[in-house]
Amino acid sequence: MKRTFISVATVLLTAIQLLAATPDSVRYHHEATDTTCLTSIINDTRAVELESAGERIVFIARQWLGRPYVASTLEGESEMLTVNTSQYDCTTFVESVIALAMTTAEDTTTYRDYEKNLQSIRYRGGVIDGYSSRLHYVSDWVADNSERGNFVEVSEQFAQSKKQKLQLNYMTNHRRSYKALVDNAEEYAKMQQIEKRYNPSTYTYIPKQAMNNPKVEKKLQNGDIVLFTTTTPGLDVSHMGIVVMMKGRPHLLHASSHAKKVIIEPVPLQQYMAGNNKISGIRVVRMK
Repeated sequence: MKRTFISVATVLLTAIQLLAATPDSVRYHHEATDTTCLTSIINDTRAVELESAGERIVFIARQWLGRPYVASTLEGESEMLTVNTSQYDCTTFVESVIALAMTTAEDTTTYRDYEKNLQSIRYRGGVIDGYSSRLHYVSDWVADNSERGNFVEVSEQFAQSKKQKLQLNYMTNHRRSYKALVDNAEEYAKMQQIEKRYNPSTYTYIPKQAMNNPKVEKKLQNGDIVLFTTTTPGLDVSHMGIVVMMKGRPHLLHASSHAKKVIIEPVPLQQYMAGNNKISGIRVVRMK
């Protein structure tokens, strides 16, 4: 009898934990369309044999080629998990792909599991607690997700990588560009504290010039997430996307503000970077 009691208690505890991990409320762009799209991609991904997490990332990312680029889709009157499979900016695109990759690697795979994983990636500790709980700065996003095992940063593994001091203040210095910071003094103060927490720590990046070295380029893998470091004052990373290997060279699959849609850049990553003066280099994160 005692052994049965423990088994039931364990099942109940597991059920409670799963419910706690499920978002209380979700803001869909169009619920029927979004849930149908997610279910279809989950089923299609599970139906093919993919040898690595990177291949899974690329397979999923390709499903959204051609989707329109739209900024600020996460903003609303209150902070809640937002799901939108019809429109992406660079960050929401990458987060959605990672969340689906995590979901399809699990035993239980429904769009509800996707919601749980998306929340885990997008919010500090996987918990929604106001605007500042969203991981706005990419250095914060990388540190928090790496600590919880969602992915790992591998920038230090590249030859010619360098250290760079963080000096985050872009959001609070441009407060008027963020409605939530203008309207809410408490959230503004929290964002100041988040910035101070990281200053003046360092991060590792691969300088743009190092990408001219074929040995550096060859260390990139299919499905790597590349984060573009920037010369913009107060900001660490200005853009992100996914590596797709084409004819032995890495290309960028991303939600492009220039093309206004999700595309694969026709030129290799090194050439894409060379054409942007504000890109100083890249950081690389990888799914396990």
